[in-house]
Amino acid sequence: MTTPNSDVVLEPAELEAAGATIAGFGESVSGLNWGSHGTPAPTGPLAGFEVATAVEGSAVAVGQAVSTISGRCEQFAGALRAGAHAFVVSDEIAAGLLTSLGDLNRQPEA
Repeated sequence: MTTPNSDVVLEPAELEAAGATIAGFGESVSGLNWGSHGTPAPTGPLAGFEVATAVEGSAVAVGQAVSTISGRCEQFAGALRAGAHAFVVSDEIAAGLLTSLGDLNRQPEA
């Protein structure tokens, strides 16, 4: 499908492929080992210092951000898959409607 006044061609299979790529990116992000929410405070040289609490809080924030990014990737991938499906379905509907018109070079039977 080409958009008016543009050289952009949009194919449902390409939307599906883009959706799969973005979903894969989300899966990769979610697979990163950032620790879990509630990560214990750091031990070693930082233990007992205020910075230890800040480090713990940042680990939780990073974990939440990773979860959010992963979820957004899946949502975007789903939107691309839905868009591809809508193009296919709308093409099928249009084809059916045009077929139902019959041969436009013949006069309709009474």
